[in-house]
Amino acid sequence: MLRWEREDGRFYEVTVCKDLLDTWNVIKLFGGEKKGKSQLVFIPCDDKEAALDLVAHIAKRRKAHKYKLIEDELHV
Repeated sequence: MLRWEREDGRFYEVTVCKDLLDTWNVIKLFGGEKKGKSQLVFIPCDDKEAALDLVAHIAKRRKAHKYKLIEDELHV
């Protein structure tokens, strides 16, 4: 799982997993106090490489939005 946080209490978590149908998924959990709620999103991907590319894209955007990486242990 990768986890980012901001000073205002917002957070963003991402992980990659394979479901029972052997589909690769990127799972995003985000929200925080300022947002007022959390949201969970499953994004199906064609393969493992596509899932990891999506995670890399998300990581770049979190950095651009001034999130600080807190946990960096992506087990795929």
